[in-house]
Amino acid sequence: VECVCDDGRELARVDGAFGLVFVDAPCSGAGTLICGLGAACGALLGVGLSLLQQHFGLIEIPAETLLAKSYPVEFRPGDLLAVLVAFGLVAYVISNITVPLVGMVDMAIVGHLGVDSLIGAMAIGVAIFNFIYWNFAFLRMGTSGLVAQAYGARDFREVGSVFVRSVSVALAVALLLLVARYGVGHLAFRMMDGTPETMREAAEYFYVRLWAAPATLSLFAFQGWFIGMQNSRFPMYISIIVNLLNVAFGFWFVYGLHWGIAGVAWGTVVAQYGGLATASALWLVYYRRFIGYVDLRTSFNMRPMLRFFRVNRDIFLRTACIVVVYTFFTSASSGMGDVMLAVNALLMQLFTLFSYMMDGFAFAAESLIGRYVGARNPAMVRRALHSLLLWSGGAALCYVGIYAFFWRDLLGLFTSSEAILSGASHYILWVIAVPLVGFA
Repeated sequence: VECVCDDGRELARVDGAFGLVFVDAPCSGAGTLICGLGAACGALLGVGLSLLQQHFGLIEIPAETLLAKSYPVEFRPGDLLAVLVAFGLVAYVISNITVPLVGMVDMAIVGHLGVDSLIGAMAIGVAIFNFIYWNFAFLRMGTSGLVAQAYGARDFREVGSVFVRSVSVALAVALLLLVARYGVGHLAFRMMDGTPETMREAAEYFYVRLWAAPATLSLFAFQGWFIGMQNSRFPMYISIIVNLLNVAFGFWFVYGLHWGIAGVAWGTVVAQYGGLATASALWLVYYRRFIGYVDLRTSFNMRPMLRFFRVNRDIFLRTACIVVVYTFFTSASSGMGDVMLAVNALLMQLFTLFSYMMDGFAFAAESLIGRYVGARNPAMVRRALHSLLLWSGGAALCYVGIYAFFWRDLLGLFTSSEAILSGASHYILWVIAVPLVGFA
């Protein structure tokens, strides 16, 4: 929906997923009134009809029954909040849970080639990229929180400035990675202890996929910014496109062109740049007016830049601790032979799937709570926290049930090797227990 002032200037766009985005300050008062009245009328109409039906039974059941003459309706305020939270969480979780699917699709493609060393090579390569990329996850998590606070406070100049800072940092880090790729690769592979064949294949995968670094890190910034703007749909669209491209090009490069493990890496590179192109197009179509709010001198001023890094410092340290543990897990496994390395790699896929599911709830919390903090609404902060904890606890119980009864079917998607599946059966209880201790 577009709102236009009397002089023909575009005032605002309204979208159900992320509310109101102002693009022309002189008409902001009129636009707020128009859009606010529209939203209020819609809510009042829906709630009003529900209350009328509940108390007066306006719509009757055609055939009279022993139980009721009219359709039973009961309106509860908590239900309205639950519906709003539910729709938001679905988009947040879907947009985030598709992230590990890139690595999972790669693992499934090479897992059915019938060579155990390829799964080990993928595990080593993915562990190295996790070590690199997860340390810069603040580009998404930190950005979403800062943007949400600025959005809640209606500080649109800061909203645009955070976007510029985040994307600039992402591109600078990616450039450094590409320039120093051989040094980074040398240090990374020194932490691993696989067989010569496994290490050779892991290096081939690593040096190809590293060319996706500018797209991958920039997507962190884009997705964090969209989530901070209360727009959970765009990250979901982007992630779906990335995964579809990854599946299509991965299968083509590996099974059609017979490029082996390098084909899997090239499929990921194509998919990541396809996602970046999609994110850029969506930003330009729906948010291009924020260009007018951007002041490069303000964006790169030392004080806000230092605040950007200071806020993200704790996130970086927390993520670094987690990544060190993950990397050690793969490093230790690499010295136990190709089969055990493959077993641990596949079990880690189930762990990662749950972790990203929970991160979806975390991103929802950053967006919602950041917005309410910016709007100085502590009551809604508490309600959002309680709702998110209940949803995440329920999701954890679902994961426990799925892993307990269907773990073999899930691992069968990645490999048909009986040796690997048999080895996994000895350790699956640890994976089943993870959701119970990790959902909060």
